[in-house]
Amino acid sequence: HAIAKYAVINLICYPIVFLSAVGYLKTTKRTFKQEGWMLMSALLFFLFVPVEIYCMILDWKIIGLNFWGSWPLEEFRKAFLRRITAFGGAQFLAVLSYFTIIVFIYWKPLRKN
Repeated sequence: HAIAKYAVINLICYPIVFLSAVGYLKTTKRTFKQEGWMLMSALLFFLFVPVEIYCMILDWKIIGLNFWGSWPLEEFRKAFLRRITAFGGAQFLAVLSYFTIIVFIYWKPLRKN
């Protein structure tokens, strides 16, 4: 049940973060040429968008089994294992890159003054 709740939060929050990132990059007056840290952060974030979208599709199955299905435990187990093993650890790399983005925003390397 907790996994399905996490999936609902992820389905709501990730599109908001994605649209916020796109909106910021469209409206900012900063250029990638002057702000190398922003380019690296954008690359790290948008590189893992397909992984996150595929995982949201898999999460949707878990949500459906938990909230609307008859909760067959074997089906939930299959959906959960498929979600965990999707892309062979790319989700872990995505989380590491998201933490790296926080470091880039704070440290701001490759900045030209």
